[in-house]
Amino acid sequence: MKAFAAYVNAYPWQWTPAMVDEWLGDLRSLRELKRSTIRSYSEAVRAFCHFVTDPRYEWAATCEERFGTHPIQVVHVVEDPAYQGLTAEQIAALLPDGYRDPILVIADKVTVESQEMPFLVILLEYIWGMRVIAPELPGIHANLSIANMDFGEYAESADADGVFRGFRD
Repeated sequence: MKAFAAYVNAYPWQWTPAMVDEWLGDLRSLRELKRSTIRSYSEAVRAFCHFVTDPRYEWAATCEERFGTHPIQVVHVVEDPAYQGLTAEQIAALLPDGYRDPILVIADKVTVESQEMPFLVILLEYIWGMRVIAPELPGIHANLSIANMDFGEYAESADADGVFRGFRD
């Protein structure tokens, strides 16, 4: 937890899923940590957020009262064989009402079996997907969130195998 908190340099009530994505991507690409280590780091953040958002402990209410906002769960892990083989449309239909993120990032069989770990990124507005390596996720998320770029610009720059690895000079 200390490593994540130091990396994002923000209070828990300011954390976002994009911050976790960027941190985990950097751990994989820059520090070359093993997948099992990254999973354990992700689980530590998830467990902490579970604790601070649990109404029994009143942390969310306290933060709302003092800071005008509250912590949220920033790590959502769905590991259920029932999702195996579903299409992007079927997965998008399962999202809860009020899901506001413009994209959905999925770690599927292709992701975990590839050395590069190319995540499946789905633009929810059109249910349009492509593969993206982890270090590129934060930039895509940020640019789409502020409408600085559109999904098509990334898709057009994907390599021949359909994976976006960054813009080439």
